[in-house]
Amino acid sequence: MKKSLKIILSIGLALMIFTAFSFVFAEGNTIDNPLTGVNNLTDLLKRVADYIQYIALALAVPFIVWGGITILVSGGNPAEVQKGRSILLYTVIGIVVTLLATWGLDVIQQLFDITPTN
Repeated sequence: MKKSLKIILSIGLALMIFTAFSFVFAEGNTIDNPLTGVNNLTDLLKRVADYIQYIALALAVPFIVWGGITILVSGGNPAEVQKGRSILLYTVIGIVVTLLATWGLDVIQQLFDITPTN
């Protein structure tokens, strides 16, 4: 039972990932250069932090689902419930860290009065 559930969850996760990125490979779509408008290091760091934040938030959804399903199918087994809670906890910690990283760049920029020059 557990092995088949793991296989089903793995296939579901793979399908979610492939579906999320399928728009990139669609015919006729173009990807704009993400570095247009970057004139200095501050702009580059903000742009990189923003993209990391988007990727982290997109990856957080399947992990939250996985943690919830792990708790639901635990059958009252305390070890499995704890495993699901750990997945949820570390996912939330990852989200908070990525949000704080973006916020931290703004704080550092204001603290040292760094103004972008064109």
